[in-house]
Amino acid sequence: MEGVILLRTGEKTQDVLKGVEAKTRELKRADPAEGREGRAFLRSQRLVDLTTQVVERNLLAAWCW
Repeated sequence: MEGVILLRTGEKTQDVLKGVEAKTRELKRADPAEGREGRAFLRSQRLVDLTTQVVERNLLAAWCW
């Protein structure tokens, strides 16, 4: 099984990613076929976290100037 998750304009990234992870766990429990495994090719959570940290740091630095 393959799937692509697209984030729509106006959606909250963190909420979408949490929902995708919850649905993935649900699907794994519903069909635990032996030898079948799900894995992510690209997980954007780390990228979102790093980007958020950079923006926060930059805003703080600009505010302190």
